[in-house]
Amino acid sequence: MSQLHELTVGGEVLSQRRAEQSFASFFEQSQTTLSLVNDTLELAKEANERATQSMDRRAKEQVAAIGEKGDDLLQRIFRDGDFEEIAYVPEYRAAVHGIGDELRAVEGLLRLQDIKLPRHLKFIKAIDQFLLDDTEGAHNVLRQISHEGSTGPLHHFILFWLGYMSTTVGDYEEAVRIFVEDETGLAADDTERFQLDCVIAETRFFDKAKRLREEKTEDSEGSDPDAPLARLHAVAPLLDDLTKLAYSIAISHDHRERHHVSLEVARTRADIYVWIAYDEDRINMPLESDVVAGARHRGLPELSGPSKGLVAGDVEQLDAEVVESTDEAKEEAARATRFSRSQEVEELSDDELRAWALTQAIGICEAQHDRNFDVNFALAESYFLAGDRKPAKEAFEHATVSIRSEFRDYLEQRRKVSLRQCELLCHQRLHLLTGDEQEARQVNLSTKAALEAAGAMRQERVTIFSQIQRLNLNRAEFIEEVERVAEHDAAGA
Repeated sequence: MSQLHELTVGGEVLSQRRAEQSFASFFEQSQTTLSLVNDTLELAKEANERATQSMDRRAKEQVAAIGEKGDDLLQRIFRDGDFEEIAYVPEYRAAVHGIGDELRAVEGLLRLQDIKLPRHLKFIKAIDQFLLDDTEGAHNVLRQISHEGSTGPLHHFILFWLGYMSTTVGDYEEAVRIFVEDETGLAADDTERFQLDCVIAETRFFDKAKRLREEKTEDSEGSDPDAPLARLHAVAPLLDDLTKLAYSIAISHDHRERHHVSLEVARTRADIYVWIAYDEDRINMPLESDVVAGARHRGLPELSGPSKGLVAGDVEQLDAEVVESTDEAKEEAARATRFSRSQEVEELSDDELRAWALTQAIGICEAQHDRNFDVNFALAESYFLAGDRKPAKEAFEHATVSIRSEFRDYLEQRRKVSLRQCELLCHQRLHLLTGDEQEARQVNLSTKAALEAAGAMRQERVTIFSQIQRLNLNRAEFIEEVERVAEHDAAGA
């Protein structure tokens, strides 16, 4: 029994020793495995850090490379001194879209690395968004970056386009405030200052026209807000400001894009005069020839200056005598306000006042040399409404050809929609002037194209420029106007 007990104990001891040895071996192997895991994790961490640093470096390098392209583009535009070139000069617009494409390609990487774009690239990205029919997205970006600086050409461009996009969504009061702020620091003779003065007047015109439409819907008592005299009263001070601006541009020594700004001022003045003459009940009917002839022979004020010679002249050759006579002519031409309050205008019929307003629009447009599409179209429409059949026919025939290049040159969706209405009016006016049934068929096609283009606009708040009323309308108003043009044409046929 004693021997058996010793054997049993001995066996248990050996078993425990083997268990201890096995555990020690397992523990040693576990420690080795844990060490290997830790080493692997450390290597992975280091690799991840290197990858992150590499991605960060690559993202920053890409942003820097894109930033150089953006800076080069903006410096060229800044030298020209024209706020609108970035969107409307094909070379610059292509560069904007190229930079926009590159930024979209790295957008995920930048977000992953939490890398912020420099201000000038945010601006270019906003213009790209705007041209791709994301006006409200671009508007929000510009509003944010307008607070990131306060000086320099870039800031002026940011404010201009912020104001412009506020105008496109109908926020006219905000737009004027932004444009006025943008004039801070600009010399009175700067091309950019002229451009801002023009767009401020135009935006105030849009605002006044909008308020008159609201008065009409409220059926307020008193004078008819649709009457041409009520319209003249509302905008006469703006016409005087724009006339003085036209003379200032004509004798300016800042030649940067002076001709383009001169055309913009002329178009805006003509637009306001055509709006004064607008009659919603006769959108396709010219005035009676005897009414127009009578108005032209009544000796009414001629406010269409400056003359063609001054507009096209070389400012360097203007001597003191010419400058003095120019100042006198400016004061003589800038008297729309006085005329609007005179007994003379009270004695005119509505159609006589319309005829006078159209005569001013024609004179303003005819004085421009190397006219662009917008001024030529305003001239064509003025000829038609004033009953000048031959020049109207020639002008609309020319417009039907030149409008094709406009579709190639402009990518802004709201501009395309407005051009579709131009196309419709060209064919509709030519149908009325010639009786050509081919033009009637083109009216139907153009109507469909204009309605489809308006319907394709993605954002409800974005307005469309009416080529008939010469101001911005919301989409529903614009579509109704297009349909009315087609209906009136069918009725006239």
